[in-house]
Amino acid sequence: MNRRKKIGLWLILICLLITGCNGAKESDGIAYALLVGVDRDDDNQLEYTFQIAIPRGFGAGSGSSPKDAKEATVTLAITANSFAEARDIANSTVARTLNLSHVKGFLIGEKVAREGIEATLPALPRFREYRGSMFLMVIKDGTAKDFIADNNPKLEVLPSRYIETMMGSAKESSTFLASNIHEYFVRLKSSTGSPYVTLAANNLGNKGKEQHKQSQQALDRTNAYTAGQTERDLVTNPAEFLGVAVFQGDKMVGVLDNKQTRGLAILESKFGHGFFVVADPVVPQKAINLEVEEGRKPKITVDLIDGQARIAIDVFMEAEITAIGSDVNYEGEGYRQQLEEEVSKVIQQDIEDMLAVTQPLGSDVAGLGYYLRPKLGSYQELLNLNWPELYRNAETSVKVVTRVRRTGLMIKTSPDDPKERRK
Repeated sequence: MNRRKKIGLWLILICLLITGCNGAKESDGIAYALLVGVDRDDDNQLEYTFQIAIPRGFGAGSGSSPKDAKEATVTLAITANSFAEARDIANSTVARTLNLSHVKGFLIGEKVAREGIEATLPALPRFREYRGSMFLMVIKDGTAKDFIADNNPKLEVLPSRYIETMMGSAKESSTFLASNIHEYFVRLKSSTGSPYVTLAANNLGNKGKEQHKQSQQALDRTNAYTAGQTERDLVTNPAEFLGVAVFQGDKMVGVLDNKQTRGLAILESKFGHGFFVVADPVVPQKAINLEVEEGRKPKITVDLIDGQARIAIDVFMEAEITAIGSDVNYEGEGYRQQLEEEVSKVIQQDIEDMLAVTQPLGSDVAGLGYYLRPKLGSYQELLNLNWPELYRNAETSVKVVTRVRRTGLMIKTSPDDPKERRK
């Protein structure tokens, strides 16, 4: 047998061996988990919650489509010592084989996050059904089990689609930041940064209403909230995403509210755009609305002088006027500069408040330590630094410049009083 025939036979044999689906399962034999929650119950046991899709309602020829998440999914809660054990127990309860390749959200109760999630997440990256793009969330003042049970979106039938859409819209306001498991691990292993995780909660009422009221004399006319604290009715879905959970290592050590999260987003250059409401510089009892976006990436300089870190932050933002409560012509010279300074003060305050929360915790969620790397001679020198301690005691300076580039659909504000128009 010549060489060509031998090669041909080998190719045919290889083709026969690689055809088919070895170890594959039919789709009607698989239960696809969409959300996974981890909590610590009253007996100090880990409780895993799986929200599983019911595919028959979406199939062709079905009598009717599911009306909401309650009809489209089924929830299973299991107490176990580990994630692997919970999955095995689930397979002894659900007739189909549980599959995690379509999980969109990994939810962690605040109690587990506070004690550390090292025992929960590290088992996942080795697993073939794991995906680093799974969104990671901490459920504030509650449990992942209750959040999954109460989450009933009206515009989206599948909760997985709801989570995906919510995380994708984070840049629409930048009052919360999307985070996934891959980003969490990158920050966890970094020597010059700390992880942060999306903060979510069920809104059970107008709690914190008086606590978060802003004075009418305040420069910033918006309220500060974290997830679960907004003042709204409960007719709609109670789920809320606002702020971020701050981590030191694998332990949650604090939270940032919606304003402080905007400051974090600006420093990370993740600020898409958002509306700011500031006091009218000329008529303080009135307010001005502006849509603000990044003019450029922030310029950040970190120096190590005599063993102390010094952080200089230079931010440039652009704004568009969307509403003016008074009849002052802020489109004109002079008045426009006053408005720009007012907006700059509000943005600067958000950044400084974020630093004031994270510095005492030694948690550099903005990754400012990254800018120190070029100043060091070697990677070993970087590893020898105690950056959390340096960040805790760092001197910081923040400079913000804002320019009003656009004035909406009006180029000049005309006063209500005809006499004033002639001035």
